Amino acid sequence: MKKITVLIVATFVLGTISESFAQRFGVKGGLNLAKMLVKDDQETLNDITYKPGFHVGPTVEFPINEVFSFESGILLSTKGFKWEDEEISSDYYYGFKSKSTIYYLDIPLTGKATFDAGSVKIFGTFGPYLAIGLSGTTNYEYNEDGVIEKDEQDIKFGSDEEEDDLHRFDYGLTAGAGVGINAFELSVAYSLGLANISVYQDNGYTIRNRVIGISLAYKFGNKSE
Repeated sequence: MKKITVLIVATFVLGTISESFAQRFGVKGGLNLAKMLVKDDQETLNDITYKPGFHVGPTVEFPINEVFSFESGILLSTKGFKWEDEEISSDYYYGFKSKSTIYYLDIPLTGKATFDAGSVKIFGTFGPYLAIGLSGTTNYEYNEDGVIEKDEQDIKFGSDEEEDDLHRFDYGLTAGAGVGINAFELSVAYSLGLANISVYQDNGYTIRNRVIGISLAYKFGNKSE
């Protein structure tokens, strides 16, 4: 409920700014494929795989000239990862599955270059993003010789190594490309988290977000004259 309230307030603020200053605003939604880089000074965890999720929220575009513009938004976005491991022998089986789902409020701050290509427009985006962690859970499943146990734990944000799991604030770079047809835009982007969001950082322990996003946006308003 808390994250929905934050999104509503952020949408209202962005809409007010858009009507006052921007030529175009709109809404965007789509698929997230999220994973995390998890490593320390000794090794990198290679069994982590992409977890599907979503992103949705308002966007705003400030035209600079016929080609270049500045684009931002406030997007509710899911991140996290999936991890599976198992140990098999002739008389023993042990399997472990873990899935984390973390809700973020993402604020991209990207430059955008748009080019005409007949009846469609081709564009590319690049720039930093900021993110605020809202809430999250991690689900665990243990399978020992067919006996399955499940557990779920809430992710705690903060900076206390004894009490918390992740830092709340994240930042990084995002780059993407897409096509626009009339008021619709279809795009794909990759977000590279640069912040080490792990509270525990001894021996170089690091957790960073990685997200592939596939988006469909609908833009309102007029392009710059």
